Amino acid sequence: MANLIMPILLLPDELILYLDNFLCIEDTISFAQSCPRFRNALMKMFQSYTRMQLCDDHICYISNPKGKVRYFHLKNARAVLEFATNIEEILIIMKDVNISTCKLNGEASNMAEATPYTSGGYLGQIFYPQPPNLPNLKTVQIHIDVMFETFKEATPVVPTGDLFFALQHLDKGPFKTSVQVSFCCANFNYEEDEVPRNTLFAGMERCLQAAAELGAETELEAEPGEG
Repeated sequence: MANLIMPILLLPDELILYLDNFLCIEDTISFAQSCPRFRNALMKMFQSYTRMQLCDDHICYISNPKGKVRYFHLKNARAVLEFATNIEEILIIMKDVNISTCKLNGEASNMAEATPYTSGGYLGQIFYPQPPNLPNLKTVQIHIDVMFETFKEATPVVPTGDLFFALQHLDKGPFKTSVQVSFCCANFNYEEDEVPRNTLFAGMERCLQAAAELGAETELEAEPGEG
């Protein structure tokens, strides 16, 4: 076994990077973690990536300015950031948060388990308790669509996890953070749903007022004809 390991450790960087072309990014990370020699070679590859997109439809990837893309599972986002330390932009798109099925409180162990209602929201899974080393990070944007069929089914509670995590933990960072939350009711009845809709609006206004008092720029918008 020793005779086999030694030649592998002597592989040139070019050959290590060639072998990486046949691996998914999770296997690349395991490969890099197997010994410092591989890690040093593969870190050069990871440094070329400057953008990360996370999404709940499993289209998660990092990309570089030349258009090369590496896909990965949402639950492994934090592990990828431990290697892709040259990331400049993180875009999080959660467009299918179902109020009737999502976790409304408590903790999550990774991005795939998180919801906008769990402690710290999605941002907490990336930046807490110890934020990754991302010295070139410029922007973090998160877009959340909370979906529900009718107000009879459930009057949604305003999710505050990501917003207040950003205000409490990211406000002094060298990058700009933007949090956008949308509520989408599939079947809105103007006569029956006016009261719960107004209750939701009141909750949103209180949330934004509290955020504004902490120094955030806020905006509340209602789409005409959509309740």
